Amino acid sequence: MVELKDLGYKLLGPSDNYSNPFFREYVLSSAGLSTGKFMKKLHTIIIAVLFCFIALPALSTAEVVDRIVAVVNDDVITLSELNEQGKPFFENIMKNASADVVESEIQKVRLEILDSLIDTLLIQQEAAKLGVSVLESEVDSTVDSIIAENNITAEQFDQELVRMGTNKQTYRENIKNQMLKSRIVNVEIRSKLVITNERIQEYYDTHYKQSADVPEGYHILQIGISWGDDPNGKTRVEAREAAEMVRQRIAAGDDFSNLAREYSDLPSAEDGGDIGTFRKDEMAPYMLNAIKNILPGETSDVVETPSAFQILKLISANQDGVVTQAPIDTVRNQIKDTIYRQEMEKEYDKWMSDIRNKAYIKKNL
Repeated sequence: MVELKDLGYKLLGPSDNYSNPFFREYVLSSAGLSTGKFMKKLHTIIIAVLFCFIALPALSTAEVVDRIVAVVNDDVITLSELNEQGKPFFENIMKNASADVVESEIQKVRLEILDSLIDTLLIQQEAAKLGVSVLESEVDSTVDSIIAENNITAEQFDQELVRMGTNKQTYRENIKNQMLKSRIVNVEIRSKLVITNERIQEYYDTHYKQSADVPEGYHILQIGISWGDDPNGKTRVEAREAAEMVRQRIAAGDDFSNLAREYSDLPSAEDGGDIGTFRKDEMAPYMLNAIKNILPGETSDVVETPSAFQILKLISANQDGVVTQAPIDTVRNQIKDTIYRQEMEKEYDKWMSDIRNKAYIKKNL
């Protein structure tokens, strides 16, 4: 199953989530793809944009006259816009929900998606005020780069979009809105954030240093690139080459956690590869062999497992009551990135809340 990750194309704000179980189940059930980078990226993009731009059709099969379901300042959202791309969600709820909760679950998801549509429209309005835009040629380049990066044809790309319940036109529109949102966030939030050395030191002291009385163990980060029989996935040779490329980038000074988010297809990728602390007897032999001869702050060579190639970074170790941890300079970028993400989430929530509070919004579902 594909892990849903933020790969730089996420439209939703940091605080958005798939809270409705049937909505979440649709996301997961439609992710029967390989763990190849393209399929992870493509699926993540599609799911993000579908969530932002669709809603479920009405339960009645009778013809419905189009009407306004929300007014957002000087713009409106219509029922047809809500229903235009909602069929996959509707079918999923109808298929998986018991009859007594179908109607309530559909309405719950409709309201969630309408809120996301409103937020997207508010962001578009803010972009217009600030003169921020995205050119069609930029969308072309983004789509072309995704296709080229992942060594697939345009036809294969289109086929996957259809299989996922969308199409090229919708996909392009949603990519454009993702890019627009990213630029607005850069202007309004990201450019104003400052992470001081004091904050980094405080985080290091709190999260990276172990006290001598904690259980013996090793705090580890992980990057894994899988291979297998799935025709959409990597071959063993391709996975090995990708892992070696990542290892070279680490050696050249690239941040381990950023590379984990970009290249790893393991569940830990979302957390920058952080898999926590393990006792010696909890570790697989390949893991123990990889870290036993490195110091905290150092990174292992590429390690082969039965279905993947992995790279491990040792953050701290507690052996026989002797605690060692990675020097702060070896994890400074990782800590800065973590604090940055936390602050972005907090500031985005505040910014979006302020925009909503100032806007005229009237919903009529």
